[in-house]
Amino acid sequence: TPTPSNINFGNLNLDAISNSVRVDIKNTGNVAADGFISSGGNLTCLLGSIAVANQKYGRTDTDYNTLEYTMSTTPNYATLTLPAQTDDATIVTDELYFRIKVPSVGVSGTCTGTININAISPQV
Repeated sequence: TPTPSNINFGNLNLDAISNSVRVDIKNTGNVAADGFISSGGNLTCLLGSIAVANQKYGRTDTDYNTLEYTMSTTPNYATLTLPAQTDDATIVTDELYFRIKVPSVGVSGTCTGTININAISPQV
């Protein structure tokens, strides 16, 4: 379960890079979990769009250019660390950090899109 369920990068100027947005991924299941992450496509804006390739994410809170993964419509392995939840009082979480880069021309208004995070058994 991701928290927050909506990522808000705030108001950005043309050619700007967003601050990172931390998304906590929770495992409330009784088995270990990892995830595949993919994008539903370009972010659609009131005018124009932000390409999938301008959306990045990673395991650490770092600058845009050094984030480990570039978003894709093809699911990518997320390498999360989510052991099984063994105690209802202890929530098992891991985090991902997301950023976007706004094009230098052709985009304005609110932009929306979809990021899919699908739970899987950990890769060995």
